[in-house]
Amino acid sequence: MFSKQYWKGLEELNASDDFVKASQNEFAEGIPLEEVFTSDDDAVRSNRRDFLKYFGFSVAAVTLAACNKTPVKKAIPYAEKPANVTPGVPLYYASSSVSDYAGTPMLVKVREGRPIKFEPNTEASFFGAGLDALSHASILSLYDTNRLKGPQATSARAASDWETTDKAIIADLEKTNSAGKKIALVTRNTTSVVLNEAINKFKAKYSNTEVVAHESISYSGILRANEKSFGSAVVPTYHFDKADVIVSFDADFLGTWLDSNRNQTNYTANRVPKDGKMSKHYQFEGLMSLSGANADVRLPMRPSKTGLHLLKLYNLLTGNGTDGEDLAGNTIKKAAEELNAAKGKALVVCGSNNEDDQLLVNAINVHLNSYGATIDIANTYNGAKTDEKDFIAFTKEVKSGAYGAAIFIDANPAYADANFASALGQIGTKISNALTSDETARACDYLTPNTHILESWDIKEPYKGMFVMNQPTISPVFDGRNTATSLLAWAGEDVSTEDGFSHDYDLTREIFGSAVGGDFDKAIEKGFVDKSSSSSSAPSFNATVSESIGKIKSRKSTASDLVLYQKIALKDGTFGNNPWSHELPDPITKVTWDNYVTMSKPDADALGVDDDDVVKVSNGSFDISLPVVIQPGQVKGAYGIALGYGRELPKTVQNDLRDCGTNAYPFVSYRNDSANYVVSNITVEKTGDVYELARTQTHNSIEGRDIVREASLEE
Repeated sequence: MFSKQYWKGLEELNASDDFVKASQNEFAEGIPLEEVFTSDDDAVRSNRRDFLKYFGFSVAAVTLAACNKTPVKKAIPYAEKPANVTPGVPLYYASSSVSDYAGTPMLVKVREGRPIKFEPNTEASFFGAGLDALSHASILSLYDTNRLKGPQATSARAASDWETTDKAIIADLEKTNSAGKKIALVTRNTTSVVLNEAINKFKAKYSNTEVVAHESISYSGILRANEKSFGSAVVPTYHFDKADVIVSFDADFLGTWLDSNRNQTNYTANRVPKDGKMSKHYQFEGLMSLSGANADVRLPMRPSKTGLHLLKLYNLLTGNGTDGEDLAGNTIKKAAEELNAAKGKALVVCGSNNEDDQLLVNAINVHLNSYGATIDIANTYNGAKTDEKDFIAFTKEVKSGAYGAAIFIDANPAYADANFASALGQIGTKISNALTSDETARACDYLTPNTHILESWDIKEPYKGMFVMNQPTISPVFDGRNTATSLLAWAGEDVSTEDGFSHDYDLTREIFGSAVGGDFDKAIEKGFVDKSSSSSSAPSFNATVSESIGKIKSRKSTASDLVLYQKIALKDGTFGNNPWSHELPDPITKVTWDNYVTMSKPDADALGVDDDDVVKVSNGSFDISLPVVIQPGQVKGAYGIALGYGRELPKTVQNDLRDCGTNAYPFVSYRNDSANYVVSNITVEKTGDVYELARTQTHNSIEGRDIVREASLEE
């Protein structure tokens, strides 16, 4: 009989009166129907957050309202019904994920010409068996009534249509070119083969063009470590399904780390007992994560000491010394013993963004014979190839006045980088292709909206040799234009079409023949083309770890750590205007809508605070005030704040979304280099204010994902 007792929060442990009452009724609060329907108070009648909380409604009404091109018609049968349309019977089309810019294959459920839901493409088993919450929620972005309706310009630069806008932009680009200043193409980490080809043609026209990538979340530590180790700045493919022993240091690979959707499927495949055995999972982390909640052995770890713990594991595995720091007695020693026993079927991952930490991880995995087995360095992941050091250098050049024009392609650096936002004014001509008027777009001279992914043709390559096809499943809702087509138009190409198809269709079909090859129609129908390497050999390890070990040992201890992390539903905040993302309860804290400061019970007691008390977190240069969530299992001395909140959304967006959480990205500029998004030596003080966070009323979430071991409170 399994004797360990689990509890799902401090309320259940203490059996508080509020918890007992709430657990007896799914709705702890009464539903004030009379109040909502009869009140003259607009705040009561139209407060969307309370309305959804009381009634559990979605934003279906917004979805319908967005279809403003469809006039009211009488309910009469088709005069000539399309051959493939049966009223009430949905059709499915293969395409790629809206929220995942790398490109995950999916099926789009379409009913009478309107996409209504996403499903996983089960044929593309390599990418995982499902879609994450944000992928499902992102259907709303297609019907967002705040999408830009067509090209716009500032009052000083008149523009009313694409022809007028193109002429004005071309004139400004040629003026920049003749003045000897640079043109910047600021992109996300794009895997689009079509967009990259259009960028190359644009650069051929304007030779002074430079491409710089910006991502709010960086994995550059892995890139630089692999360049030193193996000669290539790449992110490998991790096979959790082939590992008998998994050790993770602050990498929430089931939640938000790299391709978590694929990681989840692979991880669970080896968690089903076979012959009485399944994979063993050790998780060392500072905050409570989805990966930690699923681990066999989980121990709280100060994030700023990640390197020292890695050093201890490395020395235990190799017998090269005793330096490093132990974790709870013999736990790290037991992990080392099990890893050594599982050579060839072992895997160590780390969430640190520090090059020295990742170099040590590489050395550990080389010792464990993981490369070519649980780590594939040949079929690399293309969804995380940006280095924030390149963007920092770019910002310095912008401030010096080196750039006369910039085109922002799916990138919103003004939101996540306050340093760059202050430098935007130094660029003469600024062009944004954003779907909505985001923080960067509002500072631009031209708004040239892209078509939505569900309105576009494209080919993406999220993994080397793995091509994902993107096809439109609805006619353009507004007057947008595919960015690849816009770049070619500004490069002087004729982008008009006469065959009824869009220019991006012709471009996609042309590039498919040269970059992919094969039957285009079959590839569109299937949704992907697999041309990846069938074998992955172990690469030669060309680095020495002595210098990295020296740097790790010389790190100074810190009094406290602020960990900046991503929420599973909201991630980096790109879809911060999506209410479904805010409504989904966090699987660990059960909180919706806002971000907050998580802390351990001992730290909360020392501050004299309880849940919902507001504290101010400061590092001397920037401060933020947020409510408290006491999180069992969190290490003492570490505090957590989620990124992705506090978007400066247009005034037309619901006030609930405009006021949702606080932007913590300014802290990123001050993070130390010892761990991924960790700010050291912060101060936390009680303000005396109280902010009641919205929480789910019951704790019946997915079994196993929110379990907290009772012993964790003592760590």
